[in-house]
Amino acid sequence: MLHGKLILKFTEAYIHPSVVHFPIALILTGFLIYCIYLFRKRDSRKFALFAYYVLVFAAITAFAASFTGVYYTKEDYADDAMRILIDHRFWAMCTTLMICIAAIIKIFGYLTTFKNVQSYNWPVFVFYSLAVICVIMTASSGTLLTFGYLKNATFIP
Repeated sequence: MLHGKLILKFTEAYIHPSVVHFPIALILTGFLIYCIYLFRKRDSRKFALFAYYVLVFAAITAFAASFTGVYYTKEDYADDAMRILIDHRFWAMCTTLMICIAAIIKIFGYLTTFKNVQSYNWPVFVFYSLAVICVIMTASSGTLLTFGYLKNATFIP
């Protein structure tokens, strides 16, 4: 019944929009989990490891989203849209850089302190916070570009 009404044309232009939503949600959710881990009174090793793995996975997926944005997004826009695309790419690279720095610090702390995941908590928190700010800026410029300048920006025809 739905097959005749819903036709998706999956091309290279849809790779980045399909991939990018998961890292955004993962970074924001991971930050919430990390804040709960960092500010709660009790110390839980399992919760700390969960926050650690979410952070590392968020860094990997952010890198993948940036890669698809750079290599699978067209660049023949009008001048106003090009400015927004450049802004969007700047914030995306800042997001990727901040979340990767946070993950590298956490991995370094995890490996050098004999699996003590509490080491380097506050520097990780700073870079994670910056990554959240950057991902919000990236998403707002991407939304402006998609719905403000692109024609037929939805998946459903």
